Order: sequence, then C-alpha cells, then structure tokens
Amino acid sequence: MNDRPSGLCPADRADFAQVVLAALDTAEIRGALSTDPTGRAALRLRTWALAAETEIAAAVPDEYGAHVAARAPTDGVRTAPPARNRPTGRDLRLPPAALMPLISALSAAVLLLIGYGLRLAGAATRFAGSVRTAGWTLAVVALAGAGIGLSALSRTVPRTDGGPDTRSAPGTPPRRSAPGQPAGPGGSGAAADAERARQAWRQALLDRGVLPYLRRRLPESLTP
Repeated sequence: MNDRPSGLCPADRADFAQVVLAALDTAEIRGALSTDPTGRAALRLRTWALAAETEIAAAVPDEYGAHVAARAPTDGVRTAPPARNRPTGRDLRLPPAALMPLISALSAAVLLLIGYGLRLAGAATRFAGSVRTAGWTLAVVALAGAGIGLSALSRTVPRTDGGPDTRSAPGTPPRRSAPGQPAGPGGSGAAADAERARQAWRQALLDRGVLPYLRRRLPESLTP
C-alpha cells in the first residue's frame, strides 16, 4: 500500500512557486533564456512549470513524504487552559464581608457631606451634629471592616497565574518537561526537524524536479 502524498498540500504550493522562480534564476536557465529579449520564453516556462505541479512534485516523493511527516507534529492548535484555571462570573462575586466596608464608607461619605453642608448653611444645627456623628461612626466601621473584607477577598479570588493546580493529590509534585525535551507538540525540536525536512524537499525539488522539467521544455519555449 502506497501512503506517499500523490500531490502537494495547499500549504506547499507557495514553496513550489518559489522553487520554480529560483530555477528560472539559475545561471544555466537564465543564460539560455537570454536569447529571447522579450521575456516571453521565461513567462512560458514559468506558466508551464506551475501547471505541471503534480508531475514535477512526483519526482521527489520520498523527500516530500518526509517533509509532510515532519511537519505533522507542529500543525496542532494549542488548546486553551483547562476551564478550572479560568475565573468565572460566579468565582468573581464578592462575599458580604468584602462589601461591608465599601457600603459603610459610601454611607459615611454621604452623611458627612450632609452634616457639614448643614453646618455651613447654619440650618438644623442639632440635626447636622447627629448626622456628622453617624457619618464618623460609619467611617470607623468601614475601617474596621476593611481588614475582614480584604482577608475574605483574598480567599475568594481564584488563582489565574497558570500555576500548578493546588487541588491535585497531596504530595504530587507539578509535572515538568524533561531537560532538552520540547514543551509540547509544537516544541522547538519538532519545528527545527520540520524546517530541515522542508529545506531538503525544496532542494530535491529544484535539482530533480523543476530543473529537469525546464531543460526539457526550454527549446519549445524559445520557439517563436
């Protein structure tokens, strides 16, 4: 059973077109085409080569198969972090202990503004004093509850720094990649292997695929 690719993947067609241009720019082909100052022969050769993509690519099946196989591990899409590491709306709701100092501070500010406003206006002096006293009392309550609220908030907001999950089994250390081993499917080692296989395929395609094809069609392209 033949499992080699029978044609180029869409992602490799740009590379194929670049190799065709590189072949046309070699000293051998460029020198032969110099007899046609109009440039029509070069245009014909390029058009013919691009149309013969499947035929030319079939000349180097081993290198192309190695290129496709080496690229496969780097084609995976990185998945999102587990949902348990992402805060949700329910996780971010503040507990009553955290809301208490905020409400008290707002109430104190309103009462103090009213109390001192009445004092400056010289109206309802006794009522203004009572309002100011209530405002300062709420301010003290807000300060006293701030510590409680901050403590409750620190226990409520989940970890979002991507660190190891503290809910794993007790005594289980976080997993780490082995030294020299890529961190995942798209690691630098796999990417380097894929790039080497790609360059090997391009060179073989140039030497054994595109250049022989251009040499064979060159006399025809120069025919008026």
